[in-house]
Amino acid sequence: VFAGLRDLHAAAWAEVAEAHGLPFDAEDSDRTVGRRPEIAVTQVFRWQPALDDWGVAQALSYEFCEALGRRFSSYAFEPRPGAVRLLTLLNEYQVPCCLCSELDERSLSDKVEAADMARFFQASICAEDGAETAEQAYLASCVKLRRPPARCVVFEDSPQGVSSAKEALAKAVALVGKHPAYEMMHADLRISSLEDLTLMAIRELFSGEEPR
Repeated sequence: VFAGLRDLHAAAWAEVAEAHGLPFDAEDSDRTVGRRPEIAVTQVFRWQPALDDWGVAQALSYEFCEALGRRFSSYAFEPRPGAVRLLTLLNEYQVPCCLCSELDERSLSDKVEAADMARFFQASICAEDGAETAEQAYLASCVKLRRPPARCVVFEDSPQGVSSAKEALAKAVALVGKHPAYEMMHADLRISSLEDLTLMAIRELFSGEEPR
């Protein structure tokens, strides 16, 4: 829904890596979105000092949160093209929506309200919900929306995010851009912009399934 968030994550991780002389791959950064920082440090980047000492993993995670927080504090949330139109349409048809974020509840609320987008979301997943992976965040979203995962749609812009949505048994709509379409062939639907998406296209994701 919002543009530029993955770049903020990548910049924050790059800052931590540079400060400690650790290897950093921007592609790995995509895989950290939706994960707890400690999990990212030990299971994604696999930085050796953190693998040897959990205290180091926690310290690096804290540094990442600090770096990310500084960037978020000056970042103005801007909805992607077509997001307001789509969310307005979903709300008109009483389709509940949930916003997933790694931010704490207060920071998320402040940013979303500043972007005049709070009215579109009936629930949110934030740091206080304790999700360790994107998959867990999506499952928690289903619980908050009181919908089974198979009747939910996740919007993602990375191959890893699409995989997490599918692992949660939800439908996945992939927004092609930073990653080409061929990297997200496992999505249920691939679009180049939210402006291209219609309510009928979303309904067709569930065609042939029994209503629940």
